[in-house]
Amino acid sequence: MLAQQRQRGSEGRVIRHFGEQKVGARASYRARHGVHDPASPSKIYVHSYSAHHETEEFTRVATRGPNGDWTIVSIGEETPGPVGPTGPTTVTAETRRTLSAGEGEHLDRLLHWRPLYRQPSPREREAGVGAAFHTMEIVTPQGHAVFRWTGRLRGWAGAVADLIMGKG
Repeated sequence: MLAQQRQRGSEGRVIRHFGEQKVGARASYRARHGVHDPASPSKIYVHSYSAHHETEEFTRVATRGPNGDWTIVSIGEETPGPVGPTGPTTVTAETRRTLSAGEGEHLDRLLHWRPLYRQPSPREREAGVGAAFHTMEIVTPQGHAVFRWTGRLRGWAGAVADLIMGKG
């Protein structure tokens, strides 16, 4: 499903490197779960993936409506494995939330800040066992940028990710 390389760590455990994750794979994941791209010139996609005893995959699509409100649609799935017993996939019901007026204004200011689109993505690295790997794609009339990271993203792109994903 997601392009990934498997490598053996020093203790023989499989370590996944997600640097080659493709935008098309995330788009097919959204389509499989019926999360369609509404017509909007400003969109933010965030896709998260982790695997150990469970594989968790979540996607969020944030769009700016004609009235200026930002709506975030989230959906995910959890599958047992790749380590441990097998079982059925559990799909998390689609949720929708609208950013508050203050959050939406803050996001608009960030997206109009040209240096956001030139911020380097953190150095891609191996994600440890069970660690979440995130990809965020920002598409606006001001620019286009893709960020890939584990842990917490910092800088202007981190502020955008916090608004879309929450600060948890």
